[in-house]
Parts: sequence; structure tokens; C-alpha cells
Amino acid sequence: MPSSTSNSEAAAARRRQYDERLISMERSPRDWKFLTAIGATALALFALWNVAIPYLPRHLPTLNQSEDNRQIILDFARDKPSSLTLAGTSLIYRLAPYLFNEEIANIALPGQSPVSSANIALQKQPMTLVIEVNILDRSRDLAIEQVAQRAISPPLGLAALSFAYTPARSTVSSLYRLDAKADKRDVASANAARKLLSQSPEPLRYTETVSSAAKALDARPVTGTISQSAQELRAIADQVEAKGGRAYYLYMPMHPMIAATDYEARSRRAMTVADPKFGSRLLSIDWNDEIRWEPDGGHLDARSALIVARQLEQAIATKSQ
Repeated sequence: MPSSTSNSEAAAARRRQYDERLISMERSPRDWKFLTAIGATALALFALWNVAIPYLPRHLPTLNQSEDNRQIILDFARDKPSSLTLAGTSLIYRLAPYLFNEEIANIALPGQSPVSSANIALQKQPMTLVIEVNILDRSRDLAIEQVAQRAISPPLGLAALSFAYTPARSTVSSLYRLDAKADKRDVASANAARKLLSQSPEPLRYTETVSSAAKALDARPVTGTISQSAQELRAIADQVEAKGGRAYYLYMPMHPMIAATDYEARSRRAMTVADPKFGSRLLSIDWNDEIRWEPDGGHLDARSALIVARQLEQAIATKSQ
């Protein structure tokens, strides 16, 4: 019993010593000056970082598809408004801006729902928005939409509060000159695609790979996500037009075996039911018969991407008249 009493008294004594130290700190001008200096330094560094962000490298090192999509969003957030914005999945992502005659923005996100991509595009009030609607059975990714919202419209208008950039990644980008390498790669890709136009296209192949892809698409379950995506895309198109812009739907050209699947037909049925204006908003394009695809039958090869970009530009110009 005495031992228990002595232990409690010792603990009480320690607490009193701790409280006295806190009180002495509270009353010490030196401690307050130290804390004030730390706070002022932190605020100064934050302000400098906020000012520096527009001048940081655009291309940051990435490790996976999720980070690649984050990079696409950051590029889109920093780009000036364009007269044409593309939204969708990896199918339309192949239409890189350097393939077009005019400056465009492409916020297509591989592996994501076209709804998320179109919602991000909507945040910058596009003049003309083209939404690829081949794939509708993917659910929205609200987390990636929030990342985009912080990057495009950061809290309090302070870019540093978007937490989109870090000193470490920006430093790595500068050291390895990722911006210059990306620009050089885009120019080389554009020149290579233009040279390919003078060559004959590859023969259209009906391979086992394409056949397997077609069967896999038809085997995907029919879920409510398809109709929900169609409804959400119609709402986005309505918002674009309500703000004075133009919204169009686009079915990217697919290998004949893929285009003939019921999977492709489901999307058309869902969009037709969801949007009474579907016919007037749809860009109906008679695709060039020289278009070819990667082995999966869905993604365009480099030569075909240039052909499709030019046909898309012409279709929009005709639709706008």
C-alpha cells in the first residue's frame, strides 16, 4: 500500500513539473520568437512554392497508369483553353494534339470511364467537346475527378494547395529534362505519322487476338453502369450547350469484328434511350477504309490515328456549319 501511494505521488510530481515547463514556455518571449520565426519561414516557403508552380516542369516522372492519368490531368489543367476538347478512354487518347491542324486538348483517361473524363473537361467550360462513347460499362472514378478539380480550381486559388506537385518530382524532371524530351518525342511522332501516309496500309487482318477480344467484350456482364453512364454523358452535353458550347458524341472506328459485337450495340442503344438529341449530337463519319488497329482491334495504329484526326476535324467543321 505505501508503495502504491509513493508511485502515485511520484507521477503527480512529474505532471506538475511538466505543467510548469509548459507555463514557463508560454511566458518566455524567446520561445515565442522562435515559434514565430518558424511560422514565418513556413509561410514564406509556401508563398514561394505557390509562385513557382506555373514555372515548374510540366512532365513529372510516373510509375504506373494511375500516375500517367494524373500527368494527363496536370497537363490539361495548365494548358490554355482550346477550341476543341476530346474526352473519353484510351481509344480516343490515341488522337494526340500534335496530329491536329488546330490546337486541341485531349483529357481522355486510359482505363477510366468517359464520364470522369468528360466531367473533368467540363470544369474548363469547353467551346467544343467531343465525347467518345464506345465504352460505357466503367464506373466513374470520383477520386480522380477530385484530383482534377483541385488542379484546375485549387482551394483559395492557391496552386500550392492542390498538392499536385512535389519538390522531389519536379527536381527529377528538371535533372532529366523530361519536358524537352517529351516535346522532341511529340515532334518525331508527328513527323513519322505524316511520312506513313505516303505508304500503303497494312493488310486488314482477322487474327485470333481480335477474335478473342471480340468474344471477351460480348462476355462482359450487362450492368446498370451502361445506362447510368449514358444518362450522365447526356447531362454533361446539356451543360456544355447551356453555357454556349457544342457537345458531340463519337464512336471511334473499331476493327470490323469488334464493331459487330453486341457490346458495341449496347452502347448505342443506351445512348439512344438516354439522349433525345443523340442523333443530332452524334458525329457520323464514313471512316477511311485504310484505317488499321493494334493487335487488340480497338486501338489505332500511328498512321490511322492521323487519318482519324483529320476526318474528325472535317466532321466537326461540317457539323458546325
